[in-house]
Amino acid sequence: MVDLLGELVAAVAPASLEMLLWELSAFSASLLFFKELDAELQGTEWFMRLSEDKRIMGILWYRGARVLLDALHHWWAGLALIIYAPWPHAKWVGAGLLVADLPDFKRRLDEILKIVGENLAGG
Repeated sequence: MVDLLGELVAAVAPASLEMLLWELSAFSASLLFFKELDAELQGTEWFMRLSEDKRIMGILWYRGARVLLDALHHWWAGLALIIYAPWPHAKWVGAGLLVADLPDFKRRLDEILKIVGENLAGG
């Protein structure tokens, strides 16, 4: 586990000004554009109607839309760029996306652990 954390820190710690530039560009784009877009989409009348529809198809559409929005989160896309991108600039963009989305990753991990704990306590 320590090796994994060390590898992750090495991948996101800027080693040059150029790397810092690309990371900060992706970081700020993620925070300023994509998070706001996600919030705006969830605030639309269409999305709100989906959340209130208690029919089976309504619930499935709402959950599907939530999964699609979650798929747009950047921690996993950033990590994939760091691991698989053949170009250094793309890896640096990935590092910026990953770092920008770490607070969401922690929140989601906490939610998963809570659900698992509730299921273990109830079962």
